[in-house]
Amino acid sequence: MPVGGNIRGMTRTQRDAEARLTELAEAWLLTHRSWNTRAAYEADLAWFAAWCAESGRLPLRVAQRDVEQCCADSQDEGDGAALTRRRLAALTSFFDHAVAAGDRNDNPAEEVERPVRAAVNPPAELDQREADALLAAAEELGPKASVLVALLLVDGLKLGEALAIDVGDLGLDHSTVTVTRQGRRESVTLHATSASAIAAYTDGRMTGPLLAGNEAAGTRLTRSGAHQILKRASIIAGITKSVSANTLRRHFASSAYRDGASVDDIRASLGVSERRTTRRLLPQQPSHIDTKEA
Repeated sequence: MPVGGNIRGMTRTQRDAEARLTELAEAWLLTHRSWNTRAAYEADLAWFAAWCAESGRLPLRVAQRDVEQCCADSQDEGDGAALTRRRLAALTSFFDHAVAAGDRNDNPAEEVERPVRAAVNPPAELDQREADALLAAAEELGPKASVLVALLLVDGLKLGEALAIDVGDLGLDHSTVTVTRQGRRESVTLHATSASAIAAYTDGRMTGPLLAGNEAAGTRLTRSGAHQILKRASIIAGITKSVSANTLRRHFASSAYRDGASVDDIRASLGVSERRTTRRLLPQQPSHIDTKEA
């Protein structure tokens, strides 16, 4: 994982420091099971290493004042408080790993003051009319949009899970798909809406990514491409709320809860390990009593 700059022109000390930083970073990233966390933290550490390179510092030798200056420079350039907090969380975790590995005696990010969390509006939730309109709008956009929206909205998959699916992961009748969750391969039963959309979209295709960015080239749909599809579908559906992949997953969980599913059943369907994570996706006011918790 390259996290620094070009090694040309570096002194031997700088090259050794660069090599050790990369080695530590690769080991540190493997301690995080979530692909999304690894991807975000990798980007955060690369950002910090780039700042160090531009300011003539070695990442493994920075002091607390250096981390504070880095965050101040970032905010001066317009980065928000939430991004700064996440970057500090990543750096704190990385330097904890460096201390455990014997590369540092202290953690220079641990005592850096976190920006105050700004008040945020509650996450958008779709009612059933809006959900139905979104499915119809996706169908209007085409088979790829139909598959993407169905996997998120009626099957509750994470965006990363949906994008990682290969055609070979599908069951013979498209009623199941195998996804990777928390490092394990798990079979998920798909809704008939998704199975039908997948059959129409793949049209006999046997290999390659399920959701293609470019069908002719066989490339995989990116997160940016998926967000664009969701944005276009929400506009066509006449939804004025901000719609994200998590909005669709939230609707899946909320609908299941209102239909009487327990928190544990929903947690299993979502592939998450903690009830707390599941509850964040549920309606604020329970529509029924969870008998497993009563």
